Amino acid sequence: MDKMKNLCILLIGMFLLSGCGIPAMHQAIASKNNQELEKLIKSGDDIEAPYSDYLHWTPLM
Repeated sequence: MDKMKNLCILLIGMFLLSGCGIPAMHQAIASKNNQELEKLIKSGDDIEAPYSDYLHWTPLM
Protein backbone atom coordinates (compact mmCIF):
# COMPACT_ATOMS: atom_id res chain seq x y z
CA MET A 1 0.00 0.00 0.00
CA ASP A 2 2.84 2.41 0.81
CA LYS A 3 4.37 1.81 -2.62
CA MET A 4 1.10 2.80 -4.29
CA LYS A 5 0.80 5.91 -2.13
CA ASN A 6 4.38 6.94 -2.92
CA LEU A 7 3.80 6.36 -6.63
CA CYS A 8 0.68 8.54 -6.57
CA ILE A 9 2.54 11.33 -4.76
CA LEU A 10 5.39 11.09 -7.27
CA LEU A 11 3.05 11.24 -10.27
CA ILE A 12 1.13 14.20 -8.85
CA GLY A 13 4.40 16.03 -8.16
CA MET A 14 5.64 15.37 -11.69
CA PHE A 15 2.36 16.64 -13.13
CA LEU A 16 2.49 19.84 -11.10
CA LEU A 17 6.13 20.53 -11.91
CA SER A 18 5.73 19.84 -15.61
CA GLY A 19 3.60 22.93 -16.13
CA CYS A 20 0.52 20.97 -17.20
CA GLY A 21 -2.63 22.69 -16.11
CA ILE A 22 -0.92 25.97 -15.22
CA PRO A 23 -2.48 28.93 -17.06
CA ALA A 24 -0.21 30.47 -19.70
CA MET A 25 -0.28 33.91 -18.09
CA HIS A 26 0.86 32.46 -14.76
CA GLN A 27 3.62 30.47 -16.48
CA ALA A 28 4.91 33.51 -18.38
CA ILE A 29 5.08 35.63 -15.24
CA ALA A 30 6.63 32.88 -13.10
CA SER A 31 9.33 32.23 -15.69
CA LYS A 32 9.85 35.98 -16.32
CA ASN A 33 9.18 35.45 -20.02
CA ASN A 34 8.38 39.03 -21.01
CA GLN A 35 7.96 38.26 -24.70
CA GLU A 36 5.35 35.58 -24.00
CA LEU A 37 3.63 37.81 -21.46
CA GLU A 38 3.41 40.67 -23.96
CA LYS A 39 2.03 38.30 -26.60
CA LEU A 40 -0.63 36.99 -24.20
CA ILE A 41 -1.72 40.48 -23.16
CA LYS A 42 -1.92 41.66 -26.79
CA SER A 43 -4.00 38.59 -27.68
CA GLY A 44 -6.52 39.52 -25.00
CA ASP A 45 -5.68 37.15 -22.14
CA ASP A 46 -7.16 38.34 -18.85
CA ILE A 47 -4.49 39.64 -16.47
CA GLU A 48 -6.97 39.19 -13.60
CA ALA A 49 -7.88 35.57 -14.44
CA PRO A 50 -7.63 33.29 -11.39
CA TYR A 51 -5.25 30.34 -11.29
CA SER A 52 -8.17 27.93 -10.97
CA ASP A 53 -11.67 27.64 -9.57
CA TYR A 54 -10.18 26.78 -6.19
CA LEU A 55 -7.10 29.01 -6.11
CA HIS A 56 -8.17 32.55 -6.78
CA TRP A 57 -4.64 33.89 -7.28
CA THR A 58 -4.28 36.31 -10.16
CA PRO A 59 -1.09 36.17 -12.24
CA LEU A 60 0.35 39.26 -10.55
CA MET A 61 -0.21 37.95 -7.03
